[in-house]
Amino acid sequence: MKTSFQLMTLMALTPTVFAGSLDAPSAPGDMGSAMYSLPSICARLQTGAAGSQNVFTEPTSGPGATGCTLNDVMNYAPALDNINGATPAEVIAGKTFWGLRNGDWGVLTGTYNTGSVCVGTATLGNVLVGQTFSGTAGLGLTDTMPNNGAVTMTPSTTPQTIAAGYHHGSGTVAGEANLVTGNIKNGVTLFGVSGKTEVVDTTEATSPATATTLLSGKKAFVNGVAVTGTVPAGANVTGAAGSLVMTIPDGLYSGSKTATANDADLVASNIKNGIDLFGVLGTYNPLIATGTATVAQVLSGQTFSNSSSSGLTGTMTNNGAVTLTPSTTPQTIAAGYHNGSGTVVGDADLVATNIRSGVNLFGVSGDPNVVNTSTGDATAAEIASGKKAWVDGSEITGTAVPVAVPKTGQTICYDASGTSISCTGTGQDGALQKGAALPSPRFTDNSNGTVTDNLTGLIWLKNANCFGTQNWPNALSSANSLANGTCGLTDGSVAGQWRLPNFKEILSLIIFSGSNPVLPAGHPFTSVQTAGGNSDYYWSASSNASTTSLAWGVLFVDGNSNPFYKTNTFNVWPVRGGQ
Repeated sequence: MKTSFQLMTLMALTPTVFAGSLDAPSAPGDMGSAMYSLPSICARLQTGAAGSQNVFTEPTSGPGATGCTLNDVMNYAPALDNINGATPAEVIAGKTFWGLRNGDWGVLTGTYNTGSVCVGTATLGNVLVGQTFSGTAGLGLTDTMPNNGAVTMTPSTTPQTIAAGYHHGSGTVAGEANLVTGNIKNGVTLFGVSGKTEVVDTTEATSPATATTLLSGKKAFVNGVAVTGTVPAGANVTGAAGSLVMTIPDGLYSGSKTATANDADLVASNIKNGIDLFGVLGTYNPLIATGTATVAQVLSGQTFSNSSSSGLTGTMTNNGAVTLTPSTTPQTIAAGYHNGSGTVVGDADLVATNIRSGVNLFGVSGDPNVVNTSTGDATAAEIASGKKAWVDGSEITGTAVPVAVPKTGQTICYDASGTSISCTGTGQDGALQKGAALPSPRFTDNSNGTVTDNLTGLIWLKNANCFGTQNWPNALSSANSLANGTCGLTDGSVAGQWRLPNFKEILSLIIFSGSNPVLPAGHPFTSVQTAGGNSDYYWSASSNASTTSLAWGVLFVDGNSNPFYKTNTFNVWPVRGGQ
């Protein structure tokens, strides 16, 4: 790379003006010696007067005042104006004018067609990209509205952004023939279609019904499977006479079925005096019972006597083995008898390392290292290389390298005339190759319109010529306004995240062993300008400290860098990220 300060050197030198011969072209008095006088030239520049040539006359004395100086001539002469100077397209066709713009200097002829008046409210961004238009906003404008063509979208669980731009009408939002009420769970509405009452989640893990617990021929759904019952319907049962045990056949019994017991001992002498039992009035006088138990305090089905009554039957619910699983809220333990084999479910995962920091579950405090990482937004390029961090539930290994002076990439040595020579003993960069090793690969194409520099961690716009050439203030504004949906970006970035790189940052792209362009071989950037003219320079955001009306620019043909007036129009290459 050649870093040149030639422009600043020229600015510091005293201008030198080279004139033609000061001798008359012919002898005094000869018509061939006729020339315009300095006052005639000044009048021409001031008023456009034609002027006349005078035959040269030998002076009789030294020169006197002419009324017009060379400084006056320079002041009257037109000056370069790339901002307000007219172009041929802005001057009526056939009319001549003096062009003041760089590249359009001198007498020019207008090309603007006055046959129609351009009206309209369209501005840049309102017309399809690549199409030109004219209106009150200007003439021959080329627009930037993205042409998205046919956009096809498939609904998902979250809203999807429809990219700004033109859609030509053949795109669709996907339909689904299965989006009917019979396919949607009760209580759920999908895209305006309510679920059917009969469509339910049949998941049952604790007590799933089986064929042996359903009435024969009856159907139910359990865990998504249809189950047909095999249990026969129960009938009335009459026990054998005198039997203490009555066998109830297997079956499913409704409340209308009965069981009748026959017992030869059902006689008056076996029944307490005054008690009517199944129509038999007792005559037996038993012992006097004592006790305070009530029917609610004796297990259901068990009989007892207390101080006030005899032959009572308990009503206490027999809950058997009760198993409870902890949840987010307290659970009521049903009143009644528990046979001692029930449990409150335990969970081997109820340990500190499985609980978030600051949370206490059933007396176990969470591990300080267990945290909710959903608010993390750091990327690998923003984490030191080799270091690990958790972001939004994922472990990320950093790729950002520490600040260091990298190798230039130059491996060849040259003599004073530029001829390649052996590097041995020269002490040149190509011999020593000092600096931090360059990463491989140097750049990563992020497939979203951006490229990450694995040396600096900076993220560059992949398209190196999205904005064309602009003066320095406009270049700063264009870079600051860049956002997702423009210049091929699909990275979700917003205006204000992008910027114009500083001088050091844009120089960091250069590899000193390259030429036209001075970028690493195989780089993923597109549209890098390398024709070599002044218009192929790229602006940096850094002003020149000694002359602040200048800003630094870099040429990627050979790495040349210079300060230029901020009114020049150079290329714009936005970047984001950085220290």
